[in-house]
Amino acid sequence: MLSGLEVLRSIDQTLQQAQREAAAIDREIARLTERLVVLREDEAETYRRLARLRLDAVRGDGVVAALSAAEARAKALLAQRQQVLERFDGALEALGRQWTELDGARSAAAKTVEERAQAAAAAQQAARSALAQTEPYRRQRAAAEAALKTAHFAEQKTALAEQDRALKGKPYEDDPLFVYLWERGWGTPAYRAGPVTRWFDRWVARLCGFDTARANYALLQEIPRRLAEHAAGLRARADKAVADWRELERAALDQGDARQLQEGLRAAQAELEALEQRREALEARLAEARNERNRWAQGEDATTREALGVLESALRREDLRGLREAALGTPFDEDDAAVRRLEHLAQERARIEAAVATQKTIQAAQRRRLEQLAEVRREYRQKGYGSDAWDFGQDDLLSALLGEMLRGAISRDVFWDGLGHHRRPGPSVPGSLGGLAGPGATPREEERFGGGGFGTGGSF
Repeated sequence: MLSGLEVLRSIDQTLQQAQREAAAIDREIARLTERLVVLREDEAETYRRLARLRLDAVRGDGVVAALSAAEARAKALLAQRQQVLERFDGALEALGRQWTELDGARSAAAKTVEERAQAAAAAQQAARSALAQTEPYRRQRAAAEAALKTAHFAEQKTALAEQDRALKGKPYEDDPLFVYLWERGWGTPAYRAGPVTRWFDRWVARLCGFDTARANYALLQEIPRRLAEHAAGLRARADKAVADWRELERAALDQGDARQLQEGLRAAQAELEALEQRREALEARLAEARNERNRWAQGEDATTREALGVLESALRREDLRGLREAALGTPFDEDDAAVRRLEHLAQERARIEAAVATQKTIQAAQRRRLEQLAEVRREYRQKGYGSDAWDFGQDDLLSALLGEMLRGAISRDVFWDGLGHHRRPGPSVPGSLGGLAGPGATPREEERFGGGGFGTGGSF
């Protein structure tokens, strides 16, 4: 079995792997976006060269000047973009150093919690073993177990009586004459009616043998009620016996080494929780900074869009299309080379744009997986599983579930459904019954330690 701390470490490792994969996708999109900008600049340069070859001096100078101005403006905007990216990189590097330092402190605190939990568990087990040898404890334990057993079977007997009442009472309840007189209260002080109605009801009672049936049906109703009252009294006594039993153990665990180690454990857990909260807050800041940096790297910011728009507008000029068509009809090698270059650039640009679209789709899916894993980690901590007080399934099952989440095959809901877990007796749950019942178990859960027949400890 895996402890809660071991599972949390596995979740952290999977989350970090998902973050690395997301960062790799982000870098690839940034590289492709930069490649698109370079292709556009190359296209503008090729058109400039073609203009110098094919147009007359006046027209050629105008086209070259327009393209040069557009490229200069784009380069100035892209220089601004690069400065912003460098600022983001510096901020991310600083946040990354803080996160590394904080995660190291959190790991050390988690190790301290684990060590103190083990020491406290050993001390509590020793205290329980010593307590189990005392006569008052043995008497109280036996009394609690006997009371639980008796209450359990009294409740079972009540349930059987209720089933019996439903089964045997059906013929009465299906008889409309009987139901009519029963609801009017015939034969009881509650009956109220005038002389004529009373005479008629008496005739109906004789007709259907109501007096005998009423006594039988009333007994059927009374037995479950009295059994339920009796069972409730037994349950209250059992609860009191269990509470006294718990109090003996609680008092034994609240002294000596067990108490000191438990206090030390609580202090370590509080420190770990504070570090976890700081870590989560820093992770939120990192995620926000990464997302903003990625927006710029992908060309989705206003500056990059303007730079590309300037180039696009210049390259959509009407005279550039005519220039290209004219070059196709000339026998000159220089013209042909320029046109071939433009065709190659167009094909390469289409390929890069398709690759960017694909990578953005992959990125969106990876972001969703990352969010699911981060949500699993938050829920895991909020439910208090990240301690040594829980046992989980086998390591291979956990690895499979996390692997499936990492590739997006399952959701966090499926992960929780597949991750079996239960509390272990230990120092994180003061007052547990030394393994005889689960920590925090109700008296009804403890009944499984009883056995035997249907004795209820007395009549009702």
